[in-house]
Amino acid sequence: MEFIDYKELIERRISRDFVLDETSSYEARKYDVVATRTKEEAMSFGENVLNREVMLVSFNVTKDYVLDEIDSIPNILLSGFRSISKNKSSVLTRVFVMENIPFDLIQTVRSYSFSRTENRQFKSYVEAGVILVDANNFSFYSNSTAASKYSYFRVINPVETADADEEKKRSSLNFSLRMILLCA
Repeated sequence: MEFIDYKELIERRISRDFVLDETSSYEARKYDVVATRTKEEAMSFGENVLNREVMLVSFNVTKDYVLDEIDSIPNILLSGFRSISKNKSSVLTRVFVMENIPFDLIQTVRSYSFSRTENRQFKSYVEAGVILVDANNFSFYSNSTAASKYSYFRVINPVETADADEEKKRSSLNFSLRMILLCA
């Protein structure tokens, strides 16, 4: 599957739950896919929490680019960390689609952890997840925060079953019998 086709598949899946940014930019940086979801929930004791979820996807990247982006995740999250008017939680999922993923990069991503909590007048919470997608065989590697997002990036190849083979044989046999009857 080409990167363009895979991007269209991901955009269609993500657009069911997220709002896609047409400019593909987030905090003055360009990405291939930018998706956000914001909702407000009422918690116990009458507190409201503003939940923001952001997914940033980049295609055909290098190892150095991935490492630089992982280093910049705290800056992205902490820029909008505090809210002066209400409780707030933010979850950022950074996705990299690449070929030939080095094993040391997989280890780096799996061990990555970033979260901050602040408990003042209003509570603030941020957390980051990172997913690597291997474009060759669509394997996934991530930290525990992002593991729930696999469904957006999964590619399911159709598998032929024995029933399908039998149906093909029957239809070709019926076609052959019709041709014999027509010719006779």
